[in-house]
Amino acid sequence: MEETVKSEVAEIAAMDAKGLREKYRSLLGRHAGKLSEAYVRSRLSFLVQGVRTGLALSDSEKGVLEAVAGIDPVLNPELRERRKAGYPRAGKTWSHIYRGVKHVIAADGNGRFVYRQDGKTYASATAVARKITGTHCSGRRFFGIED
Repeated sequence: MEETVKSEVAEIAAMDAKGLREKYRSLLGRHAGKLSEAYVRSRLSFLVQGVRTGLALSDSEKGVLEAVAGIDPVLNPELRERRKAGYPRAGKTWSHIYRGVKHVIAADGNGRFVYRQDGKTYASATAVARKITGTHCSGRRFFGIED
């Protein structure tokens, strides 16, 4: 039994990226997605050892692991899409008076902000705040954006 486990783990260690991803799909029933090659290799090795040595998890342990996996955006690409939907709606505005000048930003609905004074789109409220102040500060705090 122990020799079988060692040979299977050695086989996984020698696999190329394509072979690793195919084995991952066959054992877990889902694509590896953007998981790193090193992670896939270690995960497969762990699974093979667990299956061959009779490692058994209780139902409650399995439930905990499934719950954690269910909220992991690396394993669930649809969660990344849902997070995008949580951005402020397009057109929502925030303002801040800095050194006597009122600065206004508007959400574009995709997590970016349009700075009304120059009409440019910035990747974050922090980038806009940096442009205004010339120093790094939290854009969310600067404009009062609440989650």
